[in-house]
Parts: sequence; structure tokens; C-alpha cells
Amino acid sequence: MILDAFSRRVIGWALDRALEAELTLQALGMALERRRPAPGLLAQTHKEAAARQLSL
Repeated sequence: MILDAFSRRVIGWALDRALEAELTLQALGMALERRRPAPGLLAQTHKEAAARQLSL
């Protein structure tokens, strides 16, 4: 799940039966397509939460 921190809206997600790195890329791709950010996008991750939720 990709969350827009300013609007607090979910802007990208991906689901599957297994946690795979590809899910992260799919969710990010959806978020970028939906929001079309201007150059200079600032992205932040939370390593502690990501370690429990994502496979990188």
C-alpha cells in the first residue's frame, strides 16, 4: 500500500497470496500513474514497518 502523506489517501496497492518484491513495484507504479507527481518527488519509507509488510 502506498499512502499519500499529505492527503492521507491510499494511492497505490497490490495484492497477492505471497509477499514478493514485485508487489511493491506494482503498488508504486499504480501510485505514480494515479498521481503523476512533478519532478522532484520526495519519497519516504518506514523501514521498521516495511520489514514486516514487504519482501524487498
